[in-house]
Amino acid sequence: MKKKQTKIFDITLISIIAVILVAYSIVMIALLAWGLLTSLKSNMDFSTLGNVLGWPDKHLSDNELKFNNYKVIWENFEFDKSVSFYSGDTLVRHFTKNNFIGILSNTLLYSIVGSMIQAFVPAVMGYLVVKYPGKVSSFIIAMMLFVMTMPIIGNSSTTLRLLRT
Repeated sequence: MKKKQTKIFDITLISIIAVILVAYSIVMIALLAWGLLTSLKSNMDFSTLGNVLGWPDKHLSDNELKFNNYKVIWENFEFDKSVSFYSGDTLVRHFTKNNFIGILSNTLLYSIVGSMIQAFVPAVMGYLVVKYPGKVSSFIIAMMLFVMTMPIIGNSSTTLRLLRT
């Protein structure tokens, strides 16, 4: 009797988790679709109609979706950033100007190199601890498990600082 109750509980739990995951997936796909549709609207859709959530209005866009928006962004996107700080008593200002390719390559560099470092270092540590057991092996394994199970909130700034050095 107890085994049957456990089986019903497992099926119920799996069903609830599946429903939650399907609902989450639908929301994520809907947000991506909304972003795509919004990117195909003209300025008239926003300024004249206030059409933020609706479909692009083809009558205001010469009966076409605005795929030209992507070309305009590719050619005209620039990001200016200025950083001011004091070095002793001297005010130092640093200005940078980036385009889309620069920002994309910087993002790919940080994400790929950061992921490789975060995967490689624990793998090497795990291998060394298992291959060469010693007095501190159990402590190192416990610390690695603790660090892996800690919440990752606030980890991004540390990773970026590590990659910048």
